[in-house]
Amino acid sequence: MTCNTIPSSELRQLFPNVKISKMKSRISTYGSQTIKPKGQITRVCERKGKLHTIDLLVVNVSGDKPLLSGQDAQALKYLE
Repeated sequence: MTCNTIPSSELRQLFPNVKISKMKSRISTYGSQTIKPKGQITRVCERKGKLHTIDLLVVNVSGDKPLLSGQDAQALKYLE
């Protein structure tokens, strides 16, 4: 199963007052590392005139860009 992630530093810049829901899950990376997310947020975004609800796991990782799962990238028409 794949998921959407957003680095906590990027989250604070984009949505400084968003509430992070707690979670107990861990995720495994393609490099076989295990990450414990800080929590989860849900955002509604508009793409090509349609609204989409996206769940993102908030993670403490280096980097400054959110990552979309293949399923959500297809739903948002980034992938055909």
